[in-house]
Amino acid sequence: MSAEPTSSSPLYRTSRGSAYVGDSLAGMREHLTDESVAAFIFSPPFALNHEKEYGNKPDNEYLDWFREFAVVMWDKLRSDGSLVIDLGGAWQKGLPVRSLYQFKLLIDLCEGLGDKNFCLAQEFYWYNPSKMPLPAQWVNVERSRVKDSVNVIWWLSKSDRPKANNRHVLRPYSKAMEKLLKRQTYNGGKRPSGTTVNPESWKTRHKGAIPPNVHEAAFGPADARTDQDTLRENFLRVGGSESASRYHRAFKALETHYSDRPDALRERIRKHPARFPPQIPAFFIDFLTDPGDLVVDPFAGSNVTGQVAEQSDRAWASFELHRYYLELSIARFDSYFTGDFEWLSEPAPLLDELSSEQLPA
Repeated sequence: MSAEPTSSSPLYRTSRGSAYVGDSLAGMREHLTDESVAAFIFSPPFALNHEKEYGNKPDNEYLDWFREFAVVMWDKLRSDGSLVIDLGGAWQKGLPVRSLYQFKLLIDLCEGLGDKNFCLAQEFYWYNPSKMPLPAQWVNVERSRVKDSVNVIWWLSKSDRPKANNRHVLRPYSKAMEKLLKRQTYNGGKRPSGTTVNPESWKTRHKGAIPPNVHEAAFGPADARTDQDTLRENFLRVGGSESASRYHRAFKALETHYSDRPDALRERIRKHPARFPPQIPAFFIDFLTDPGDLVVDPFAGSNVTGQVAEQSDRAWASFELHRYYLELSIARFDSYFTGDFEWLSEPAPLLDELSSEQLPA
């Protein structure tokens, strides 16, 4: 399905950010100043064998397709900026063998862009326990593979010293560490690995424990910033369902309202089938940016990154190819319900047709 041309005006705007419909390459070039972006945080379409309704490239075309986006993002990033890319795995067509596209993309971004090569700052992993056991042939029928439940997240940077502060993403101390801090004794000396431990360095109580690159999180209350107590490690353990969110409730309200005209609803609004859990952008926004910094998502979908940036007092810009995904995302923003919101496109959003009683709280 063809996309709408990028408009010079956003679809909507809040006091902190703007959401644009259309080709994000053209949109980023037009609306972003060079070296202005603190972080691009996004989940692009994956290199899957079966085409999704939102569009995706097969793995043999993926690198060439993505490279143009990477060059534009390099130009728009600040010297201390970061690129955070969430990528799901894929299988070779007809075979129980994994695609290497995620790793080929990583190498291309770090070694194939010449003077615009990125640095691999660190790799992260998102564990989604609610993923379906697919592909069914290999997992359920032949039983020769296990469920694929992990996405890689490449944290890339423009320089070898990007802005980052792990003090902003500390997690609660474990019970064992709390006991250690209380008794103020720790066995020092050389470990079997060869590491020498200074026991005095383990006696200081900081504001929390430094998270590893395995991150664990659980969905919190609807539309609330995730409590840092639930952010564990850089193995991001986040379920893929957001059935309690205001975005979901808004769609259900519209679905009921348009029950006698379902085709009209599908033509204007669709619930994005691969929504980004808010805990993931929340972690990286806290870790890699400060209030007031600009955060951008060039594959916005239902604009979760924009929502989290708004709640985190960051400036933001989001670009999405299809209006029918982006329009419903206005339900993510408090300002739509409080009046501090500017709709800049015709026709008016479908949510305007609902009464105050029907609108999700």
